[in-house]
Amino acid sequence: MTALLLFAGLCRGPTRPDPAVIKLQVIRLYCSRMNGLLVDTIGMAGAVLTTVCWLPQAVQIVRSRDTAAISLTGTLAFTIGIVFWLIYGLALMDWPLITSNVVTLALMAVIVALKLRHG
Repeated sequence: MTALLLFAGLCRGPTRPDPAVIKLQVIRLYCSRMNGLLVDTIGMAGAVLTTVCWLPQAVQIVRSRDTAAISLTGTLAFTIGIVFWLIYGLALMDWPLITSNVVTLALMAVIVALKLRHG
């Protein structure tokens, strides 16, 4: 892509392109890549944290079989929300979104199943 920007700048005609303009285009391209990386890193960190936060709850419920303190309505609403996020991620083919929601859905399925089974 950088080569294309430089090539397009050099092929304008008999005059040489302004080096400052070429440098600015290269800087913009570099910054857009870094911003994308930063955005992906922040998104992935959020996905990992919001997914992993359910692991201790699922482990505690599996070990104790005690689900009395968990709201079935709230848990079902959250689980349905995760299904919608998964569908959204699939529509966008956004792998961090898909992966985190598949893992969260698996954890929530365990929690909901044990809540239904043990009340």
